[in-house]
Amino acid sequence: PYRYNYQKGCYDYLSQGLLRIAGYKVEKLMRMSTEDIFRHVHPEDLSEVKKNIAKAEADFSNNQNHLEYRIKDKNGQYHWYDDYFFI
Repeated sequence: PYRYNYQKGCYDYLSQGLLRIAGYKVEKLMRMSTEDIFRHVHPEDLSEVKKNIAKAEADFSNNQNHLEYRIKDKNGQYHWYDDYFFI
């Protein structure tokens, strides 16, 4: 799990599991902006990820959102990520 603060544009919390998948040090990931994160999402998944985030931001009545997408680690390898998120 993780907690991303959209108002500040950075992470408030990152789990050890996500850190292992990404391969980055916690300090680097904590400083990543939304656009930085989008650069790590597989190009074939990016439009769907952006669409679902925009939909969640527009409708707060859905308190849990779910996405599956590929994210690139620091070595350039993609891993499937099962993401449940709240806005």
